[in-house]
Amino acid sequence: MFSWVADPESTKRKVEHGPVRTAYNSPMKVQATQWKQSIALLFLAGVFFMLIIFQAEFLWFGIHFEDLGRFLYRPAVIMLAPFRGFAILITPPHRAHFPVIQTALLCLMAPAVFFTAWRLARRFYPWRKPGRTTTGNHSISRRGFLALCGATPLSGAGVYGIYVEPERLRVARYTVPVADLPPALDGLRMVHVSDTHYGPFVTARYLREVMARINALTPDLIVLTGDYVHKTPRAIGSGIGILRELHATLGVVAVLGNHEHWEGVEACRERFREVGIPLLDNRRCFLTKQGIVDEERVGESLCLAGVGDLWEGQPSLKAALDGVAPGIPRLLLSHNPDFAEAGNDGYRVDLMLSGHTHGGQVRLPIIGAPCVPSRFGEKYAGGLCHGPWCPVLVSRGVGLAGLPIRLGVPPEIGLIQLRGHRP
Repeated sequence: MFSWVADPESTKRKVEHGPVRTAYNSPMKVQATQWKQSIALLFLAGVFFMLIIFQAEFLWFGIHFEDLGRFLYRPAVIMLAPFRGFAILITPPHRAHFPVIQTALLCLMAPAVFFTAWRLARRFYPWRKPGRTTTGNHSISRRGFLALCGATPLSGAGVYGIYVEPERLRVARYTVPVADLPPALDGLRMVHVSDTHYGPFVTARYLREVMARINALTPDLIVLTGDYVHKTPRAIGSGIGILRELHATLGVVAVLGNHEHWEGVEACRERFREVGIPLLDNRRCFLTKQGIVDEERVGESLCLAGVGDLWEGQPSLKAALDGVAPGIPRLLLSHNPDFAEAGNDGYRVDLMLSGHTHGGQVRLPIIGAPCVPSRFGEKYAGGLCHGPWCPVLVSRGVGLAGLPIRLGVPPEIGLIQLRGHRP
């Protein structure tokens, strides 16, 4: 016969505190809680991602915080690019502007997509060898090792292309012979600047360094061939205003690019008037040893002409060059180098200066530049090119557009010396 004697201490605890209960949550309840936490964290990540995109594309940060904003924005917009690529099929952007609501939805969705892809990769492509625990031996599978070996150089190239090369400005030097060049202008030093693209990718701090570098070259003439702003009309004031810091002995002239038309062409023209730089879209002026004048002087002057942007500005060689004396040499500014293929209608052009293509921004061994915004491929990617009726000097640009990366195509300014010769 068995007897049971209650433990006095246990009985006392039950009386004072009630029966001892063991906490228990079902696996489904635990999983539901984890899902709620994951969804909340992914939503917060999406909001943060959206703020990073919007602060740069609408220039929310002031001048003092630009570098931080661009530092965060450049990799973020590259991560967003595949989503925008799919969204283009549904809602094409208007003049490179994506709808705000569409961008917000894509930003909120992106972290969930990346998280799901990571979970699937972990499930189907495990990094660790099967059967290994997280303690003890930390060896990884051969598949994981190979993936790590491939990802390391790609990551290094990505960091270099996003943060380093876009600001490694170089000076490209050219000597160009020009027939009938007045003796007083023989040896003229001209700096060619294009595609500064102030906006989400490019800071005012970097552009001020570029302006200082240009002025240090002590040019006689500075020619600007378009795309001074990017992504937002809020870039017009600073993007064009900073050009006021340029100084040349004889003067500065410019034409507009497609981005000025996209962000507000009249506001851009007004800003150029305020800065005091003449625009040569479908018009001309003349350069003498004394400076820029409106009337030609045969034997003493060089014609500086420009045309409107090929995509947006209705370029007209007739408006730019009609009536210029045959013996006067002339330079032509055209933002888009493809204009060289449009035909010259019999007008003489000694050298055309362009930008727009950025050299493709990425140039790979063997492959070359995968994407050059020109109907003629790499013909006008950059440098001194042979056009059908005149040489075309194409700048690889100062800034960034499309994606914030340069790899194998550093930004550049051109230093061109003009030399007279008899044809």
